[in-house]
Amino acid sequence: GQVFDDTSNPSVAITSTSDSVTVSLMVTDINGCMVERERNIANPDLEQQSLQFPNVFSPNGDMINPFFNIVINDKTLEEKVTVTAFKVYNRWGELLYDNANPLGGWNGSYNGETVPADVYAYYIEVSIEGCSSRSRKGNVTVIK
Repeated sequence: GQVFDDTSNPSVAITSTSDSVTVSLMVTDINGCMVERERNIANPDLEQQSLQFPNVFSPNGDMINPFFNIVINDKTLEEKVTVTAFKVYNRWGELLYDNANPLGGWNGSYNGETVPADVYAYYIEVSIEGCSSRSRKGNVTVIK
């Protein structure tokens, strides 16, 4: 553990990837009296709480849901999230999109043409300031 002397607001970075961490706090006052507290704290799953990965979009020209991109629900994270990898593949493993527009996402086109309605595989990796990188693999359906 870490020991802090004469610190009224100690701060410790926890880099655990487990679902929860146990934090112990031991305080000794100026008279030598000691109090110890221990608490199990859930490690927040940023993917589930703050980042969402849609599974359907429609790049058909009606401007209703025309892009596939991550959705950041926690507005305080918007400036802290950086998309470091964003790849979309067709069912034969051909790379259709490779992070060309990380802020806007994939517009459903490949070689200047809108892809056909189908299911496509994706791999997205994000870096969140103050957190470890997160990645997600999944499928997205293009509908017309």
